[in-house]
Amino acid sequence: MNKIKLLAASLALISVTAHAGVRDIGQLDHGTFFEDTFGVSLSGKTPSFSETIKFSLLPASDLSTTIWLNQRGNFNGLLQFVTASITDKTGKVLWTESKYGTKGFAAELGSLLSPGGEYNLNLSGKLANGASSYNGKFSYSLNVSAVPEPETYALMGLGLTALLLRRRKRF
Repeated sequence: MNKIKLLAASLALISVTAHAGVRDIGQLDHGTFFEDTFGVSLSGKTPSFSETIKFSLLPASDLSTTIWLNQRGNFNGLLQFVTASITDKTGKVLWTESKYGTKGFAAELGSLLSPGGEYNLNLSGKLANGASSYNGKFSYSLNVSAVPEPETYALMGLGLTALLLRRRKRF
Protein backbone atom coordinates (compact mmCIF):
# COMPACT_ATOMS: atom_id res chain seq x y z
CA MET A 1 0.00 0.00 0.00
CA ASN A 2 2.88 2.38 0.76
CA LYS A 3 4.27 1.83 -2.74
CA ILE A 4 0.94 2.84 -4.28
CA LYS A 5 0.80 6.01 -2.18
CA LEU A 6 4.40 6.80 -3.07
CA LEU A 7 3.67 6.24 -6.79
CA ALA A 8 0.53 8.41 -6.63
CA ALA A 9 2.42 11.18 -4.82
CA SER A 10 5.29 11.09 -7.32
CA LEU A 11 2.89 11.18 -10.30
CA ALA A 12 1.07 14.13 -8.76
CA LEU A 13 4.37 15.94 -8.25
CA ILE A 14 5.51 15.25 -11.82
CA SER A 15 2.19 16.37 -13.28
CA VAL A 16 2.51 19.87 -11.79
CA THR A 17 6.06 20.42 -13.02
CA ALA A 18 5.22 20.54 -16.72
CA HIS A 19 2.64 22.09 -18.99
CA ALA A 20 2.07 20.59 -22.42
CA GLY A 21 -0.50 21.09 -25.11
CA VAL A 22 -1.12 20.09 -28.72
CA ARG A 23 -3.28 22.11 -31.13
CA ASP A 24 -4.13 21.45 -34.76
CA ILE A 25 -4.90 24.67 -36.65
CA GLY A 26 -5.42 22.96 -40.00
CA GLN A 27 -4.46 24.28 -43.40
CA LEU A 28 -2.94 27.74 -43.56
CA ASP A 29 -4.11 30.18 -46.20
CA HIS A 30 -2.47 33.32 -47.57
CA GLY A 31 -1.46 34.89 -44.25
CA THR A 32 -2.37 33.32 -40.94
CA PHE A 33 -2.02 34.64 -37.42
CA PHE A 34 -2.66 32.52 -34.38
CA GLU A 35 -1.78 32.84 -30.73
CA ASP A 36 -1.77 30.70 -27.64
CA THR A 37 -2.05 31.78 -24.02
CA PHE A 38 -0.99 29.71 -21.07
CA GLY A 39 -0.45 30.13 -17.37
CA VAL A 40 1.88 27.93 -15.40
CA SER A 41 1.81 27.71 -11.64
CA LEU A 42 4.39 25.12 -10.76
CA SER A 43 6.51 23.74 -8.02
CA GLY A 44 9.91 22.17 -8.40
CA LYS A 45 13.43 23.33 -9.17
CA THR A 46 13.11 23.88 -12.93
CA PRO A 47 9.47 23.76 -14.09
CA SER A 48 8.95 23.57 -17.84
CA PHE A 49 6.29 23.87 -20.52
CA SER A 50 5.89 22.64 -24.08
CA GLU A 51 3.38 23.38 -26.83
CA THR A 52 2.90 21.78 -30.26
CA ILE A 53 1.02 23.49 -33.09
CA LYS A 54 0.15 21.29 -36.08
CA PHE A 55 -0.44 22.95 -39.46
CA SER A 56 -0.32 22.27 -43.18
CA LEU A 57 0.33 24.49 -46.19
CA LEU A 58 -1.89 24.82 -49.23
CA PRO A 59 -0.62 22.90 -52.28
CA ALA A 60 -0.19 26.18 -54.21
CA SER A 61 1.66 28.02 -51.43
CA ASP A 62 4.70 30.12 -52.17
CA LEU A 63 7.83 29.03 -50.32
CA SER A 64 8.56 32.40 -48.73
CA THR A 65 7.28 31.55 -45.28
CA THR A 66 8.18 33.48 -42.14
CA ILE A 67 7.56 32.58 -38.55
CA TRP A 68 7.55 35.17 -35.78
CA LEU A 69 7.66 34.05 -32.18
CA ASN A 70 6.94 36.84 -29.76
CA GLN A 71 6.32 36.28 -26.08
CA ARG A 72 4.35 38.65 -23.92
CA GLY A 73 3.35 38.44 -20.31
CA ASN A 74 4.64 38.52 -16.76
CA PHE A 75 8.34 37.71 -17.16
CA ASN A 76 10.25 39.35 -14.28
CA GLY A 77 13.31 37.33 -15.31
CA LEU A 78 11.51 34.06 -14.67
CA LEU A 79 11.85 32.61 -18.16
CA GLN A 80 15.15 30.79 -18.47
CA PHE A 81 14.95 29.85 -22.15
CA VAL A 82 12.64 29.10 -25.06
CA THR A 83 13.26 26.66 -27.91
CA ALA A 84 11.23 26.66 -31.12
CA SER A 85 11.45 24.05 -33.86
CA ILE A 86 9.64 23.01 -37.03
CA THR A 87 9.29 19.29 -37.77
CA ASP A 88 7.66 17.54 -40.71
CA LYS A 89 4.99 14.84 -40.33
CA THR A 90 7.68 12.14 -39.97
CA GLY A 91 9.27 14.00 -37.06
CA LYS A 92 12.36 15.17 -38.98
CA VAL A 93 13.58 18.49 -37.54
CA LEU A 94 13.73 21.10 -40.32
CA TRP A 95 14.61 24.14 -38.20
CA THR A 96 15.33 24.84 -34.57
CA GLU A 97 16.40 27.85 -32.56
CA SER A 98 16.93 28.45 -28.85
CA LYS A 99 17.03 31.78 -27.09
CA TYR A 100 18.02 32.48 -23.52
CA GLY A 101 16.31 35.34 -21.71
CA THR A 102 14.81 36.74 -24.91
CA LYS A 103 11.45 38.22 -25.76
CA GLY A 104 11.15 36.71 -29.22
CA PHE A 105 12.72 35.89 -32.55
CA ALA A 106 11.90 35.50 -36.22
CA ALA A 107 13.05 33.12 -38.94
CA GLU A 108 12.71 32.92 -42.70
CA LEU A 109 11.80 29.33 -43.46
CA GLY A 110 11.64 29.72 -47.27
CA SER A 111 13.01 26.53 -48.80
CA LEU A 112 12.44 24.43 -45.67
CA LEU A 113 8.68 24.15 -46.10
CA SER A 114 7.10 22.48 -49.11
CA PRO A 115 3.69 23.35 -50.56
CA GLY A 116 1.08 20.88 -49.37
CA GLY A 117 3.29 19.69 -46.50
CA GLU A 118 2.21 18.93 -42.94
CA TYR A 119 4.31 20.41 -40.12
CA ASN A 120 4.54 20.89 -36.36
CA LEU A 121 5.69 24.03 -34.58
CA ASN A 122 7.16 22.88 -31.27
CA LEU A 123 7.78 25.32 -28.42
CA SER A 124 9.35 24.49 -25.11
CA GLY A 125 10.84 26.44 -22.27
CA LYS A 126 11.96 26.39 -18.69
CA LEU A 127 11.50 28.77 -15.82
CA ALA A 128 14.48 29.94 -13.82
CA ASN A 129 15.39 28.09 -10.63
CA GLY A 130 13.09 28.94 -7.76
CA ALA A 131 10.33 30.39 -9.96
CA SER A 132 6.88 29.24 -8.96
CA SER A 133 4.65 30.81 -11.59
CA TYR A 134 4.71 32.17 -15.11
CA ASN A 135 1.98 33.77 -17.17
CA GLY A 136 2.75 34.18 -20.81
CA LYS A 137 1.33 34.58 -24.24
CA PHE A 138 3.03 33.38 -27.38
CA SER A 139 1.99 34.88 -30.67
CA TYR A 140 2.76 32.94 -33.80
CA SER A 141 2.51 34.59 -37.16
CA LEU A 142 2.99 32.18 -40.01
CA ASN A 143 2.61 34.04 -43.28
CA VAL A 144 2.21 32.14 -46.49
CA SER A 145 2.62 34.34 -49.54
CA ALA A 146 -0.07 34.11 -52.18
CA VAL A 147 0.84 32.44 -55.46
CA PRO A 148 -0.62 34.05 -58.59
CA GLU A 149 -3.45 32.07 -60.13
CA PRO A 150 -3.20 30.77 -63.73
CA GLU A 151 -5.75 33.40 -64.77
CA THR A 152 -3.30 36.11 -63.71
CA TYR A 153 -0.62 34.71 -65.99
CA ALA A 154 -3.15 34.31 -68.83
CA LEU A 155 -4.25 37.95 -68.56
CA MET A 156 -0.66 39.12 -68.37
CA GLY A 157 0.16 37.09 -71.51
CA LEU A 158 -2.89 38.46 -73.31
CA GLY A 159 -1.86 42.02 -72.43
CA LEU A 160 1.71 41.41 -73.62
CA THR A 161 0.42 39.91 -76.89
CA ALA A 162 -1.84 42.93 -77.46
CA LEU A 163 1.09 45.25 -76.76
CA LEU A 164 3.31 43.44 -79.28
CA LEU A 165 0.57 43.40 -81.94
CA ARG A 166 -0.08 47.10 -81.41
CA ARG A 167 3.63 47.84 -81.67
CA ARG A 168 3.94 45.76 -84.87
CA LYS A 169 1.01 47.64 -86.42
CA ARG A 170 2.68 50.97 -85.66
CA PHE A 171 5.99 50.14 -87.29
